[in-house]
Parts: sequence; C-alpha cells; structure tokens
Amino acid sequence: MKPGEMEKIQGLCQRKMWARYKGKKVKRGPYWFGWWMDNGKQIVRYIGKKLPPQLEFLLEGRVKLPGRKLWSWPHHKMAKGTDT
Repeated sequence: MKPGEMEKIQGLCQRKMWARYKGKKVKRGPYWFGWWMDNGKQIVRYIGKKLPPQLEFLLEGRVKLPGRKLWSWPHHKMAKGTDT
C-alpha cells in the first residue's frame, strides 16, 4: 500500500485463494483487502495476510457469514438466523 492509503479505507474484505501446485489445488490465504470510494470509483488495495490493529475497528460488531467474502452487521438481512 502507498503511504496515506491506510487512513482512506472504509471497508474490508477477506478472500481465500486457490493455487495449483504439482497439478493439485491448494488453498491459500485468507488475505485482507481494503476498499474506499474516490471520485465515484471504488478503489481496492491488498492489505496482507494479517489485519493491522489500526483497522480492527472496522469489524467491531460485524459477523462473517459462511461462504461470504464481506463482513455484515448482525441486523443485516443476510445475517438473520445466524449465531453471532
């Protein structure tokens, strides 16, 4: 990440990747990505394998749903019926 981009991050996404190694699929990650809006465009940047402590406040009160990349608020329609 470039200097100053960490402060712009508005949301987080956690992704798991797949790679091929000797003909077999190997799971990689999870990796953290941050996003923000700039002049009407969504900018996404790779953060790293571990989430820095200064960005953990973006996850407070949110839940990670099975099979989803994004973290949601517990009252969100996608999160209803899940244990938190």
